[in-house]
Amino acid sequence: MPIRAFRISALVASVMTLTVMGVGSCGGAGKRSARVVGSKMISRTGGSVDGADGAKVLVPAEALIHDVTVVVSALAGVRVPAGAAVVGQAMRLEPAGTSFEKPVTISIPIAPADLNGRPIGNVVIIRSEQDSNVFVPLPTRRSPDGKAVVAVTEHFSDFVAVFVEDTAEPFGTCGNDVCESDESCDACPYDCGVCIGTNECGNGTCESSTNGESCQTCYYDCGECAPGVCGNGYVDGGEFCDDGNQLDGDGCTAGCEYVEYPYTCAATGGSCWICADGILQVGESCDEGAESDGIGCYYDCSGIEPNYSCANVGSACVYQVFCGNGTVDATETCDDGNATPADGCDNFCNVEVGYACPIPNQACYLGACGDSMVDAPEACDDGNTVDFDGCSYACTTIDIGWACPTPGQACYMP
Repeated sequence: MPIRAFRISALVASVMTLTVMGVGSCGGAGKRSARVVGSKMISRTGGSVDGADGAKVLVPAEALIHDVTVVVSALAGVRVPAGAAVVGQAMRLEPAGTSFEKPVTISIPIAPADLNGRPIGNVVIIRSEQDSNVFVPLPTRRSPDGKAVVAVTEHFSDFVAVFVEDTAEPFGTCGNDVCESDESCDACPYDCGVCIGTNECGNGTCESSTNGESCQTCYYDCGECAPGVCGNGYVDGGEFCDDGNQLDGDGCTAGCEYVEYPYTCAATGGSCWICADGILQVGESCDEGAESDGIGCYYDCSGIEPNYSCANVGSACVYQVFCGNGTVDATETCDDGNATPADGCDNFCNVEVGYACPIPNQACYLGACGDSMVDAPEACDDGNTVDFDGCSYACTTIDIGWACPTPGQACYMP
C-alpha cells in the first residue's frame, strides 16, 4: 500500500518546475560539499547511526540482507526549489542507492533559530539523488517532542529539511494511490512505485520486452504475479521460493512454501545454496566457510564488498590495501583512484607538493584549500579549512546566503 504523501501543494509546483526546466537536472547540478560526521556497521538485526546536531538514522531489523557500513555526512551547497528555505542540517546517507527490505527512518533536528518564529508544521524533508537538483518530497511528521522532523526512505541519497509557506492543500494528486499521466516513479513514488534502474516502473506500461519488467520486478505496471506451478523455477504468486523441483531437503520445500534452514534461495527463483559451507555453489559469489563473518563476503554469499578479494574459497576474504583503490588507507595521505604520479597524488598515494587532495577517489588540484588563494576548482578560500563559515572545508562551495569576495579574508552574509 503506498505511503500517504505529506500535504504540501506550494512545493509541488516548485519541484515539478525544477524537474522539467532542469536547474542542473541535465548535468548542471553543482557538486555538494560533504563532511563525514558518523558511520557504523549495521547488520540484519538493525541499529542506528548518529549524524550532525542530533540527526539520526534508524534501520529496523531485517531491513538489510547483509552487513552495510552506513555513512552519514553533513552537506553544504544544497540548492532547493524556489519557495522553499533550508532549515536544519542537510545530510547525505551512503552507500548511495542502498535498498532496504523495510523503510528506514531519518530524523533531522530543527532549532528554533532556524525557524525564526515559523511553525515546524511547515517543514518537510525532501530527497534527491547525490548532487541532483531534482527533489521528491517525503511524507514528513514531527517528532513527539516537536524538536525534529521525521521521514522514511527506501534507499539512501541526499536529504534536506525545508520550510514552505503553504501546507493547506493536498500534495497535488500524489498520494491518492493512482498513478496519473503526469506522475512517474521519479515525481511520485507513493503512487507509481520506485524506479528500478533504467526501467520506468510506475508509468502504467509493463515493458517486459524492452526493460525486462515483470510482476516480480514491477507489480505497479505488470500486476500481481498469478499463482504458478511449484517446480517451474520461477517464484510465482503465493510462492516464497522455487528451485525447479518439488522436493524437500534441497533448500526450497516441496510445495514452495518456504526456504529451508540453512539455505538461501534466489529471490526470483532458481538455485538454492548453503552459505558458509566452504563450497562455491551456483548463486554464490564467494564462500568463506567457517571464517564467514559477513565482512568481505556477504552473509548470504551473494556478493563481495568493494576492495575485498575472496579468491580462496573456504578462507576469509582479504581487504586489498593498494594505492589507487579510491580509499585512503593507513599508510596513505591521499588516493585519487589511480597510481599515476604527477597528478597530485603520487604512485605511493602521498600528496605531491603544491597539490590538495581533500576528497578520496576524486582528482587532486593545484593549490591547497586554506592557502588564501582561489585555485581551480576552488570556489573560495578564506584562509582556513573550517566548515560552515561561508566557504566549505574543501573550498569547493560557498554556503548559501554567503559572499566570499576576497581570498584570504573571512566570508560574510550580505
